[in-house]
Amino acid sequence: MEKYLVLLSFAALIVSVFGCCWPSEFEGYSGSSQKADNSPALSGFYAIAVSKTKQKIYSSGKVFANNRQYAVTTLFDYTKGKKYLVVDNRCYTSAISSSMTGCLNPKAKFILSSHYGATPNKLPVKVYSWSDALDYKTAIVVDVGAGQCVLQAISGFSTSAISNTGYLGLKKGITNPAVFNIPAPCPKTESYMNEEPDHLKFVPHDDWL
Repeated sequence: MEKYLVLLSFAALIVSVFGCCWPSEFEGYSGSSQKADNSPALSGFYAIAVSKTKQKIYSSGKVFANNRQYAVTTLFDYTKGKKYLVVDNRCYTSAISSSMTGCLNPKAKFILSSHYGATPNKLPVKVYSWSDALDYKTAIVVDVGAGQCVLQAISGFSTSAISNTGYLGLKKGITNPAVFNIPAPCPKTESYMNEEPDHLKFVPHDDWL
């Protein structure tokens, strides 16, 4: 009987981690702050849209860095391995080698169950943590049923960087699919590359999505 209970508990733990995958498409808002290496410290707030179906991540908003504010739009197109970055209506493009994860990191370990708010309007959440080399992350997620979950917050730190990102207003589906088109200021030519200069290398890449 005890062995049976242990197996059940272990199975439940596996489901709680590996069953935590994002909906195929969702949108909402994201706020973040980070500092990495010699890059400028930044703080930003964005509208975001994520599509595992199209393998694309879009964000658009305001970023504070280099002692000024920038209007920033990004489109990560994983089908082409390309990032489109528009800063103050000027386009930059560069190659990306990573891929969309679509799920909580498989190395994530369950830490505890808690909630946002207070009874009777509290929102149940789960906290996980994991590490990759010298990069440590903690994530807060909300189960949305059918083995799916959404991020509410994620923080990370290493010997050279620290970051904090929060999400709100998330909902399934995409209101305006056109956000996944190549941003207007960018050439449609596939071979076009124009990497951003060093002082603009502050755009966050939510590589946990």
